[in-house]
Amino acid sequence: MISIIDSSIDVSKTSEISDDARFTLSSSKIGGQGWISVRGNTIYNAVGSIIEVQSSLQVIESASFVLSPDSTLNIRGHVIFGSNNTASIGTLTNTGLLSIYNQYLNIGTLQINDQGTITLSVSSTNSTYVNVTSKATLGNNALTVRVASYLKNVNFTLVTLPVGTNLESDVLKGVKFSSYDLESGDDVKDIPSSNYRAELIGNDLVVFIGNGDRTTPSTGSKLSNGAIAGIVVGGVVALALLIALTIIIIKKRKSTSSSKSRRSKSDEGTAQLSNMKP
Repeated sequence: MISIIDSSIDVSKTSEISDDARFTLSSSKIGGQGWISVRGNTIYNAVGSIIEVQSSLQVIESASFVLSPDSTLNIRGHVIFGSNNTASIGTLTNTGLLSIYNQYLNIGTLQINDQGTITLSVSSTNSTYVNVTSKATLGNNALTVRVASYLKNVNFTLVTLPVGTNLESDVLKGVKFSSYDLESGDDVKDIPSSNYRAELIGNDLVVFIGNGDRTTPSTGSKLSNGAIAGIVVGGVVALALLIALTIIIIKKRKSTSSSKSRRSKSDEGTAQLSNMKP
């Protein structure tokens, strides 16, 4: 176990923590020009403390990051979450850069000013990437979304916000999009920005890609039972109307044909009577 309490860490080069170590921080400051890289099953666990990251911290490869509800993570440098795991943070304030790669992030209070940015790299549409439970304040340039280039014509929930959260229109307009290659991680150019858009639907910040519509099932989604029942009922009603219309047309044609036949016979009878007159 590595425990750092009420102190500052000056990182001048990359330091790696792995092999099931438990790394406990309490009211600490991470500064310097290097990185702290946490891999494997390492756990950051801080109780009732303020962790300020002025340099760079990356939590990757199935590592866990847990801060108690009364703890705060203050990002002034760069923090990367990319462990395909769940990170839990009481309060997160960001005036730097937070990068999230296929990571579920659960946050009590989220505060991002106009200088802070969260970059989310998305390669799946199966889950919410950030869930904020208490309060969310986002700056106008708070969100950048990198979408895997193979995702087309789908939609997904990027951020779930607390009920009653009102986002300014400039926040939605300020969401930036780009595309990247999943294998290399390199950005893919020449994809028009009009291919992406973000909308606030209820308390969900939803991203739409291409022709992805909220009524169109995305990857990993399916129609609800109610929607299926509605389609079936609608189809039955449409078929019934078509049959009724066909019957009416047939009857009308028969009626018209019969009327013409009667008029024809009446004309023949009149002609015969005319010929019989002296």
